[in-house]
Amino acid sequence: MTGPLPVRPAPFPDELLSSWLQRVAHSNVVRLSYLALHAFGDSNFWQRDPDRLLPQDQALALSDLTGVVPAQVHGLTMQAYVGQLYRALPAHAQVSWVTPLHRQGYLRRAPGLVWCPVCLKEHPYVRRHWRLSCAPVCAEHGVLLEEACPHCAAPFAPLRHDLGKGRHWIHADLPFRHCSTCGERLDGSGTPAPASLLAAQRWLDTGLAGREMTWPDGRPVATVDAFAALHQLALVVRRPGLAAQLDREGLPRPVGKLDRPNLTLEDHGVADRRALLARVTWLVQEWPARLLALAGPAGLTRRPLMANFPDAPAWFDQVADQLHQGNGRRAPVRVPLVAHLSPEELAARQAGAQSELERRRWAILCAYVACPEGLTVSRRLGVPRELVTRTVKAYNEGGPEAIAPPPQRVQKRRLLTLEDEEALRDFLTGCRPSNMELADWFEHRVGRRPDPTTLWMYRRGVTSHSAQGRRSG
Repeated sequence: MTGPLPVRPAPFPDELLSSWLQRVAHSNVVRLSYLALHAFGDSNFWQRDPDRLLPQDQALALSDLTGVVPAQVHGLTMQAYVGQLYRALPAHAQVSWVTPLHRQGYLRRAPGLVWCPVCLKEHPYVRRHWRLSCAPVCAEHGVLLEEACPHCAAPFAPLRHDLGKGRHWIHADLPFRHCSTCGERLDGSGTPAPASLLAAQRWLDTGLAGREMTWPDGRPVATVDAFAALHQLALVVRRPGLAAQLDREGLPRPVGKLDRPNLTLEDHGVADRRALLARVTWLVQEWPARLLALAGPAGLTRRPLMANFPDAPAWFDQVADQLHQGNGRRAPVRVPLVAHLSPEELAARQAGAQSELERRRWAILCAYVACPEGLTVSRRLGVPRELVTRTVKAYNEGGPEAIAPPPQRVQKRRLLTLEDEEALRDFLTGCRPSNMELADWFEHRVGRRPDPTTLWMYRRGVTSHSAQGRRSG
């Protein structure tokens, strides 16, 4: 497809990329598969998850077709939340706060995308924040978000109105308001959300409006750090001891998949996500008093709070340290890193390392700057804790030179002097001694008997233990 499209609808506020592409295809009376094939030359475009991450060349192709600048095209994907919900967005691996779609070809094995019935009734398109696990409530209309058709329990999958249908099938209307399986309407008035959950959702939405948000104790924190702490607490509140304490507070209780401790927030349905977020947002109120008060009766220690959390913010780590002391354990010893080099200079030294050992040492120091705790750094990098301790100590005492010492030449060790070598050459020329006789000669000459390998080397004329050596005669 060359040149701009005849009809070029602009993206709506907070619209998801796949929703916009579906409106573009519908406006130009073409199939989604046809649009992707001629725009990108990729017949497998819809087999992946374009809403997650879009390559730059495909964003440029869409810009040529629609007149929408590439930066705005990227803003329709989950890449828009980089620096707020997560520090990086990998192309395939599971990432915090982004719900999986459970794809199997064009089908959906389980719900992943949610929707607001009132939003679909007013403006039928898919919102970008409906892919977030931290958005189980519509703060605009005060209703619960839904994830499955109330008539047939099929997942919300608007793309199924086009993809997987017959070759010449074209939908007469935008299909966002109808179930792709049974065809029943999905819009309506919705179910009102509890006031406490609605207040928590508005607090989260306020945090997503910028790069900094206010934590419940009044301190301003980076949005990415705040959401990382909330995601970690969503795992902690599922622990049996703490869950029992929260049950006594009358908080909603999740009901599904509680016997699998390795599940993340994104693996739960929207109803369980609402319950978990209600518990987390209640727990962080009066921070950290409620958490510390329940930690003792729940048997909660520092370990679950910091498990698989290498980028924990310092203010969260300090609260976890109090659980060490509160449970009769000694707080970990923190050795500060002497500021010989800045973090940027440390990263540059790591990039320019001359050996694998040197690169590993600089990597340890870079990680130690972000989290000055030996155990956490060793787990994050997969190195022994003793290596972390030795590296930090050497750097503090000796500076950068202790991490990358200058190469030292290995001096050749000679068993015989030049005079002895000349005498050995005369001895070997005059007769053909046995190994026993040659060993006796060495013992008489230098005072010790060499090993068989050394005897063989000297019998062949090698006069040094180096790799190069030189032959006699």
